[in-house]
Amino acid sequence: MPARRPGAAVLLPPRRRRHGRPAGRRRTPGAGLALGTRGVAGAVAFDGKATVSAPARLAEAIVDTMGCGDAFLAGFAVSLLRDGWTTGRPPAPDAIERALHQGAEAAHAQCFVEGAFGHGRACA
Repeated sequence: MPARRPGAAVLLPPRRRRHGRPAGRRRTPGAGLALGTRGVAGAVAFDGKATVSAPARLAEAIVDTMGCGDAFLAGFAVSLLRDGWTTGRPPAPDAIERALHQGAEAAHAQCFVEGAFGHGRACA
């Protein structure tokens, strides 16, 4: 498996709307969650209180790693949103752990797609 550089992301939860207007000025701006991917060492997330980690989903015959970080972040964020993550409702550690596993699954699936220009998956 080729070595991958670790990555990091800072995530802001979606803002609730109140009476049709954005509700973002009720609290101090800033990241609600920090996320770091560590290649074959897995991923880690910190919510300001707890650190949660999960192992990588390893693959034997990788086609291309282009887009794997994007796929991880998308899988992670979608999982948190499905669990109801908003500005007023931070994710519980078990939801973060599920999201880390979902991100790893999404990144794993992307490893089998040739991502170079002209070779991506067809969009329906």
